[in-house]
Amino acid sequence: MNRWCWCPGSTASPWARSPSATTLSAAGIADADLAGGTLAGRPVAYVWQVESDPVRALGVFRDIVDVGGNQPATAGGTSFRVTPELSGLALRVRAVYQDDNGVLENVFSAPTAPVADTIAVPPPAPVPVEGLVASEGVRFIRADLQFILDQIVIAERHADGTPLADILPNSRVAFGLRTVDGSYNNLVRGQTEFGAADTLFPRLVDPVFLNDQDGDQINLGPGGVLTNTDYGSDSNVVDADPRIISNLIVDQTASNPAAAGLGAETVMSPGLDGIFGTADDREVFFIPNTAPDEGLSAPFNPFMTFFGQFFDHGLDLVEKGGNGTIYVPLQSDDPLYNPAPGAMNFLVLTRATQYDGPGADGVLGDNPLTLDVDESLDDTTHEAKNATTPFVDQNQTYTSHPSHQVFLREYTFNLAGDPVATGRLITNRDLVDGVFGNANDVDLGGMSTWGIVKAQARDMLGIELDDLDALDLPLLATDAYGKFIPDPVTGFAQIVLRADQIGGPLDLDGNGLASGTPGSPINASLAVRTGHAFLDDIAHAATPVNGQTGAPLTADADSVIGGTRTTWRATGGSTRTSR
Repeated sequence: MNRWCWCPGSTASPWARSPSATTLSAAGIADADLAGGTLAGRPVAYVWQVESDPVRALGVFRDIVDVGGNQPATAGGTSFRVTPELSGLALRVRAVYQDDNGVLENVFSAPTAPVADTIAVPPPAPVPVEGLVASEGVRFIRADLQFILDQIVIAERHADGTPLADILPNSRVAFGLRTVDGSYNNLVRGQTEFGAADTLFPRLVDPVFLNDQDGDQINLGPGGVLTNTDYGSDSNVVDADPRIISNLIVDQTASNPAAAGLGAETVMSPGLDGIFGTADDREVFFIPNTAPDEGLSAPFNPFMTFFGQFFDHGLDLVEKGGNGTIYVPLQSDDPLYNPAPGAMNFLVLTRATQYDGPGADGVLGDNPLTLDVDESLDDTTHEAKNATTPFVDQNQTYTSHPSHQVFLREYTFNLAGDPVATGRLITNRDLVDGVFGNANDVDLGGMSTWGIVKAQARDMLGIELDDLDALDLPLLATDAYGKFIPDPVTGFAQIVLRADQIGGPLDLDGNGLASGTPGSPINASLAVRTGHAFLDDIAHAATPVNGQTGAPLTADADSVIGGTRTTWRATGGSTRTSR
């Protein structure tokens, strides 16, 4: 195959042989209508073309269309892998860019010599003879281990900058490792972000936002009376229906017509406090736990609830904020209703953050290359972002952001004193002297607490986390697979500095990165935020910020679980790390 450099007007041939995918560069294009005269730093659209019939149509090139995955797409980008049907034919590339006068320019490369789809490779070395090793549990043979190693090598090549399209034979093979954010799970051109984290939820139908105008309202005191019931707005909404519906589903008392109509016998319930003989005891209808197919299947049990919660957390996590609040007033017969004067008899839900969406055409904004179509006309404004990868891929364990995964890996020091991952996840432990990684640590097993995550970050990675980082973790320099890129001098993990820190005393190399050491850890608050949280589900009394104002709270000095609503346990208490 060929590797070529685009050099219009050059006396040298723009094509050079190399046993790899065909690639290009537009660095040699000059245009007097461009500031600086070159395309440096400007967007360029590339279209690969082939001289499909050099005998009857010499010099006639047509666009190459990839039909893989039943999703036809014109071949574009700066690299292209030659497929068998193109072997023996000449290729060229059309580049489209806009000059400073607003004119769309088209330029063409010189054609290549006939290309080939294969390269000679040496035969593989013979596989050593292996013997059966008796062992309990899972047994791996050499071929299993070789396959695993091959996938690791693919991921390492990708992390080093080689496009997956240049490593894998086609877009359908299940080779390589999972990127933490789920990108490249789909290798079909134009679909590499399908299912990746931090992308908009796809829609099958147009959204319809309810505005029931049923008279719901709530008095917010100084904020006035809220009467807006329109979910299509980008402000506060009042809606009593969600709580009423929820109560009707679970209410087994005579006040629920659906429950009363079953004709079931009544039993005494201990009420919300779970204690018989107290004031909230009440009679309820006994409705057996029966499967919906008339009891032919096994009934539901708490395992279904636990699994459903776990499974759902792996499918979606909606980004919230900046779009108002939903206020849910409690009815006077609600079990949570407090008749005391001034009691806050309502629930609150933060609305999903709104993003602009591309509409049915899949294009956000107007594509300048399609002069006769304005793709922005069907753009939407009420879209939501999914912070997790919606694959059944254990992202609850391994996270959906590489910086997050860095903190959940277990590390040890190598002979050079640099932290290296052990291949295990961090587990909970008792830090006898408060320092992570000492020989006197007692491994307790199980999922790590937030306090242990902070301790390892400080004592192994050289990063000082504080409690606010639990809600929005810092961005680190990593590859796509959750491995941190070490500082070339210190060997420790590097944070990506905030804009106001770039060029400052911490930015020693001028690359926007900084690291610390266990003895002098870098303050994580100086880093860019990822928008991902260590802890997504936090009890109201355990949050490190004021629930009304968002202002940071000060942790108390003890390590006792519980306390006032204005404190938060820096040790993490029983709050577990969100994975």
